[in-house]
Amino acid sequence: MGCLHKGHLSLVHQSKLTNNITIASIFVNPSQFSPDEDLASYPATFERDIDQLTAAGCDAVFCPSAADVYQKSSICTVDPVGFNLNLKEGER
Repeated sequence: MGCLHKGHLSLVHQSKLTNNITIASIFVNPSQFSPDEDLASYPATFERDIDQLTAAGCDAVFCPSAADVYQKSSICTVDPVGFNLNLKEGER
């Protein structure tokens, strides 16, 4: 969601220790805001975030728009039947 902090950057540092390439994504997800929350007032720190990721050694940053993520029509769907519900983010 952007507005990076030391916790986010520690993930970049950890990735650099164990991977050849580290890619981060920044996406302020409009669907995470309720009608009572103001997306427009969410902190916009994109340039600072990019500077911090660069300084941390991040190799690339993926920054999709809401239109890229939420396309009006989709020709592909994913049905997660049988997906391992015990899988935790970052585990191998």
